Amino acid sequence: MRGTLRTDKKTALPYLLSIAALAFAMSFYWRHNVIESAHIVSHSTSMDAYHLYVPFYAYTSANLSSLHIPLWNPYQMCGVPYLGVLQGAVFYPPVLLFAILPPAKAYSVYWMMHAVLGGFFLMLFSRHLKLSWLASLAGAITFMFCSNTATKFFGPAFLANSIYLPLMFMFTLKIFETGRFKWAVALTVVVALPLFAGWIQALVYCLYALGVFVVAIVIRALATKSDDTVFIRRGLALLAFSGALFFLLSAVQTLPALEMSMMATRSLEGLSEEMVTINNTAMYSADRLLFDSVNSKGGLLPFYSYMGALPFLLSIVALWHKRLRFIALFLCGLAVCALILSMGPQTPLYSAWLHLPMSGMFRAPFRFLFLYAFSVSILCAIGIDYSMQRLESWRGGAKGPVMFGLLAMAAASCLLVLPWLDSVSDPSWLVKTMSAASQWPLYLLAFALLLLILTTFKLGRATKYLLGVGCIALILVDLFRVNHNLFYLPEKNPEIYEKHASVVEELKARTARDHARVFVAADMLDFSYCIKLGQLTGISLVNDYENMNTSRYNRYCTFMLGKNDRRSREFFWGWFNLDEPLVHPKLLNYMSAKYLWVSKRYLAQNKETISENFSEITRSSSLIYADDLNLLFLNPEALPRVYVVGRSLVVEEEEEALKLLASDAFSPTMEVILSDGPQRGNADSILAASRSTAVINSVEPEMITITAEMEDDGFLVLTDQDYPGWEASVDGVKVDIYRANYLFRCIALPAGRHEVVFRYRPMSFRLGAMLSLAGLLALVGVAGIPAIRKLRSKEG
Repeated sequence: MRGTLRTDKKTALPYLLSIAALAFAMSFYWRHNVIESAHIVSHSTSMDAYHLYVPFYAYTSANLSSLHIPLWNPYQMCGVPYLGVLQGAVFYPPVLLFAILPPAKAYSVYWMMHAVLGGFFLMLFSRHLKLSWLASLAGAITFMFCSNTATKFFGPAFLANSIYLPLMFMFTLKIFETGRFKWAVALTVVVALPLFAGWIQALVYCLYALGVFVVAIVIRALATKSDDTVFIRRGLALLAFSGALFFLLSAVQTLPALEMSMMATRSLEGLSEEMVTINNTAMYSADRLLFDSVNSKGGLLPFYSYMGALPFLLSIVALWHKRLRFIALFLCGLAVCALILSMGPQTPLYSAWLHLPMSGMFRAPFRFLFLYAFSVSILCAIGIDYSMQRLESWRGGAKGPVMFGLLAMAAASCLLVLPWLDSVSDPSWLVKTMSAASQWPLYLLAFALLLLILTTFKLGRATKYLLGVGCIALILVDLFRVNHNLFYLPEKNPEIYEKHASVVEELKARTARDHARVFVAADMLDFSYCIKLGQLTGISLVNDYENMNTSRYNRYCTFMLGKNDRRSREFFWGWFNLDEPLVHPKLLNYMSAKYLWVSKRYLAQNKETISENFSEITRSSSLIYADDLNLLFLNPEALPRVYVVGRSLVVEEEEEALKLLASDAFSPTMEVILSDGPQRGNADSILAASRSTAVINSVEPEMITITAEMEDDGFLVLTDQDYPGWEASVDGVKVDIYRANYLFRCIALPAGRHEVVFRYRPMSFRLGAMLSLAGLLALVGVAGIPAIRKLRSKEG
C-alpha cells in the first residue's frame, strides 16, 4: 500500500508543479500586463465586464448562498426568466467565488482560474499524446497568453466555454482507445460544464469540431485498420451514450434555455446576415487576419489571432512528427477552417456553416479563432517535442549549423527590409503587415542561436531540456510583450458601483413602498450607471442590456422608438435610451416607469434628440432628488405595478394592439387590450372599477401576492412580462392568465375581496430537474458497476 501511494505521489507531483507554474505565470501577467497597465477608464470593449458578468455572477452567488435557485429575474425588462438567458451560470460551481470574494476581485480570480485551467487541460491532452513535459508546458503557455485568450478579459463566459475543448478531444481519444464507460462519463461532464458556464456559442463550435474529429478517427481506422483505435464500434456506442447522458444531466438548464430561445429575438431560426455582421465588426478580411496573425507590436486592443512567432514556426515543424502526423494534419485543417470561418459570410465555407443547426444564432464570426488558438498551441507542443527528439541526431553533424544558417538568413533578410518599410509614405496592407512583424527576426535569431549552441557544445542529457526551456522563455517574452490590457477591469475601480449610492438608497426606499419601476437614462460607457444595477441593488428597471430578451419585449421597445425595420426587430440587446426619438413615450408609462433617473453628464452632451426626449418624458414630472451627477423625477402618469380596469378589448393582431396602445382612443386606466380572453365591460363596470383597489402585499422573485377589492366584475392588470410558467390563483383557485397590453399579465376578477397570487412554476425547469435527477442516478449506477464487479470477483 505504501509503495503504491508513493508511486501515485510521484506521478502527481509533475502535474502539481506544472499547474503551480502556470498559476504563478498567470498571476504575474495579470498584475503587470492587465491591472497595472490599464489607464483607459471605459471603452465599449470592457462593457460586458461591468454591465453583464459582475452583476450576473454576484446575483447568482447571492441566491445560491441563500439556498435559492433563481428562476425569474424581476429587476430587468419588466421581469425575465433568469435560467433561460444562461449567462447567470446558476449550475456552474466556480461562480460561487463571487459569494466568497468581493465581486470586483472575484471577477479577476474567476478569469485567471479559467485561463490556468485551460492551459492545464491543454497540457493534459498533450501528455496523453505522449509529448514531453516541457513541450506540453510550452503549448499550455501559448494557449494561456496568446492574443485570442487575452481578448476574453471582458468575456469570461466565452473563456469558460472554450477551455474544456482539450479535455473533449482527450476523452474522445480515450473512448476509442479503451472502450471504457468511465471516459464516456468524463466526456459528458466536460461537455456539460461549458453549458452551465453560461454561454453556448463556443460550446456549439467545440461540438462541431469534435464531431469532425470523430469522423476523421473512424475514417482513418477503417482505411488503415489501425491498432491505435481498435474500439470503433464500441466507441461510437459510448459516444451515443455520452450524448444521451449529457441531455439528461443538462436538462435542468437546457430546457429553460430552449424555451427562452423559442420566444427570444435571437431564436433557433437564426439571425440575418446583416445582423451577423452588424457594423462590420464581426467580419474579418484575409488581410486583417494576416495582419493580426503576425502583429508583434500590440496596440490599443489585443489582436485576435496572434500566437507568437515561435509557436507559428513550430506549428509547421509539427507536420514532421511521424507518430502524431494524423493529429497534426487534423489540427492544421481545423486551424485553417477556423481562420476561414472567422472571415464571416464573405466565404463559401461560412455560407455552408449557416445551414447547420444552431449556427445562425451567433454573431461575431471572429470567435471561431479560439479553435485556431487551440490548434496552434497543440501544434507548437508537437513541434517542440519533435525538435527535442531530433536534437540528438543534429549534434556533431551539419544539420544544426545548416538550420542556424537558414534561420539567420531569414532573420537578416527581414531586418534588411525593415528600413524600406519605414520609408514607404503610403504603405499598402502588405507593407503594413510586414512592418507589424518587425519583431519576428529577433525571435528567429534567438531561436537559431539556441539551436546552434545546443548542437555545437556537448551538454549531455541537458541539451533537449535546455531547448524546451529556451522555447518556453521565448514564447513568454513574446506574448508578455505584446498582450497588454489598457482598459480598466472591475478590480481596478471596484468603487464604481457605489458612485451613486445616495440615488440608489432613495429609489430603494420609494420602490419598497410602491413597487414601481425605474427608467435610467445615461451613457452606456459610464459604467457607474450599471445597466443591471437592478440585480445588484434590488431595484426594478425597465431597460436592460441582455442578449436573450424576448422578442415581444423587443418589439414593444422598438415600437416605442418608432422602428419597424428588420434590423431593429433583430436587435436583441434590450437597451433603449434617449439617443433616439421616443415616438410613443406613453408606452413607457404602461411599464410602470414611475421614476426617471437621468445622468447630468448624459444631458450635457447637448444632442438634440436627447434634449427633446428629456423634455417629453419629464413634461409632467416633478424633480424629487438632485445631486452633482444625477436628477431623479417622479412620473405621475406612470401606471401602478398592479391596477384594476372594468373593460377589455380583444385584439388578436399584435401590430394592431401596439397601434391601439399608442392611440389617443385607448384609456389605460379604464380598459385593457387582450390578445385572447373575454371581451366585456361597459360604462357601469368602468365606473365600478374606478372605485376598486388592488394592493401588492409582497413581491418575491418567483411570487407576488395581491389583495383586490372589486366593486364589480373586472380585470386585474399586473405590469410584469407575460411568460410561460406563471400561474395565477384567486382565493386558492387557479385561474387563466391573459396577455395584457401586448406585453403584460391580466386576470379576470369577480366582485368582492380577493387574495391573488402569481407564482412562477415553469414546466421547463420542473421537467428538466426530473430529467437531470434521472441522469444523476444513471451516472451513479454506471459508476457503481465496476465496484459491483470487484465484489463479485472477490466472492467468487
